[in-house]
Amino acid sequence: ATVSVLNWLARSMSFSMRLARYTLEWAGLVPVAVLNALLRDVTYAHTLGSWTAQQVSCYPAFMMFYLYAQYIHGRRPVPSASEAWWVGVWWALLSVTLKTAASLGWEGKRVADVVREYDVREGECWPLLLVGVLCLPRLVLASQPVRCVMRTMAKDYSDAAGHPVHEETHFERDIDDAGGATTVRARVRTTDLGDGTTATEAVESVTYTRAG
Repeated sequence: ATVSVLNWLARSMSFSMRLARYTLEWAGLVPVAVLNALLRDVTYAHTLGSWTAQQVSCYPAFMMFYLYAQYIHGRRPVPSASEAWWVGVWWALLSVTLKTAASLGWEGKRVADVVREYDVREGECWPLLLVGVLCLPRLVLASQPVRCVMRTMAKDYSDAAGHPVHEETHFERDIDDAGGATTVRARVRTTDLGDGTTATEAVESVTYTRAG
């Protein structure tokens, strides 16, 4: 029971630390969004009009968000595709919370006006940007090169005839795979026949490819 509690605490602390990290990374999107709004207001807002300019600005906002995510996750990648998806969901939830709070509090909009901002049939692009934020960590992860580590595992045993056998297994693991799945590249078995000769057999040889 004590071991189970300690394992649960360790998992909880690990999750809390990752959640804090991704929350801080999301906070970096806020000044990027502010910069995009400033550029919009001093360039094309006067020509296009306030509402149209807000919709158009969603597209450069996504590109700036992507470059920001590429920078931070290029330096410290998200470890797996599944984690990238839940990070995206978390970023989207935080974005909705901030947007709603700003609309109701700072801008003084009514709840009906806030809800209307999610109606793509009316030409609103904010929901599209929100989907982009949700997919952002996964898109960045998919754009990064495959990063693999090679490992060798050796073991010694005796075969049915009593001959000493030395077996080496060479495998690769994609470090983006949090589950630690491995792909065997080659397995070589060397058997000592006892008369000064050895027999070497290539048990398995496959080409490593990244799944997904």
